[in-house]
Amino acid sequence: MSESHPTFDFSTVNREWRLLLMRADTKASRIGRKIDRMNADLDVSEDDIDAAWKAFAEANDHRDTLLCQIIADVPREWLVKDAPASVSFKGGAGLKHLRADRYDELMQLANERMQHPAGKSETP
Repeated sequence: MSESHPTFDFSTVNREWRLLLMRADTKASRIGRKIDRMNADLDVSEDDIDAAWKAFAEANDHRDTLLCQIIADVPREWLVKDAPASVSFKGGAGLKHLRADRYDELMQLANERMQHPAGKSETP
């Protein structure tokens, strides 16, 4: 039996949205690398590290809000056990119910569907 996968609907987003998503993803990655460098530098203050982590969280929240605009459905087995019966991904809130081990796969699938849409707005 094959595993269910999330479905996406790109019918309400345009090229500008895609550029915003790419920018948000790049920004989060860059801040993550900056934090790695800061952690290796003993002269960096805890306040500076905390500020970088705050910026990292904000960049990830922005990316997640954009990502949720295209999520049509996520299979129940991709959600944490205590997720409510109905999970809405509008506004990014639904991702708090996504299992931690599925986030990277969700991002990867969304990127694959954008690059290879299979001729329709919603994918299996």
